[in-house]
Amino acid sequence: EKAFENVKLEQVVFVYSKSIYTDSYVTRKFLDSEFIRTTKIPNDLVLEYNAWICDVSLEELGIARNKVDCVYMKDISETKRGVGLQKYLSLEGDYPVIGGKNIFRYGCNGVKGYLSKDILRGERNKLSFMQQPKIISQDIVAHIQNPTPRIMITSFYDSTGKILGLDTVQNTIIVNNKYDYKYILALLNSAFISWFTYKFIYCSAIRTMHFDNYYVGKIPIPKISHQDQHPVVTLVDQILAAKQKDPNADTSALEHQIDQMVYKLYDLTPDEIEIVEGK
Repeated sequence: EKAFENVKLEQVVFVYSKSIYTDSYVTRKFLDSEFIRTTKIPNDLVLEYNAWICDVSLEELGIARNKVDCVYMKDISETKRGVGLQKYLSLEGDYPVIGGKNIFRYGCNGVKGYLSKDILRGERNKLSFMQQPKIISQDIVAHIQNPTPRIMITSFYDSTGKILGLDTVQNTIIVNNKYDYKYILALLNSAFISWFTYKFIYCSAIRTMHFDNYYVGKIPIPKISHQDQHPVVTLVDQILAAKQKDPNADTSALEHQIDQMVYKLYDLTPDEIEIVEGK
């Protein structure tokens, strides 16, 4: 107090912040009337992911430190919502249209309704964007509470470009031919990417989360060759073939294999895998 008795308040705040908080900030988790965790978050990680990270442990921060050479989705893709034309849906028309509820991992079931050519005439730009091969995802990201709080990204691959969606779905186009659509699809549907996105992109949010271009763009994708992508793509092909025959086909064993491959791609240790899987 003596040192600062003749100093203006804003100068005191500056000195305090400069001496203690130049490289990090502190987060605390409050649960059941007590603080259960305190973590110091490095500022460089905040700048890297452009997000105020919170509710993470030191071990989880270690996972976020990129150990492999990655490119961000914003550098290899573009994502746009479908058309907001729900009120014009009818039981028949020129174009079948899906909504978020029609999407499940690696597949799509049924349609939401139909739209006429006349109604879609004012959506030519978005229509041309959607009428190409793309990854389609649920716009509202599912938040799950049990057994641990987490999210589940839900995506499938439209290889024909014929599937149109309402604005409850997101359409992702890969603009870099070094990355196979099915490789990206496997990553988006993996346990690790859902965990990472929840912790370091949505920052453990529990309210409505949209899978918009801004958030999709933050996802790190390992830079590997087409040849190295091939084992993942092969498993995705098997899942897609099974889902095409029967949308309810159990592909959990194949999806588990993909999860294990994804862990290796991000160079996770066995202990880190247990953290991601909530164990």
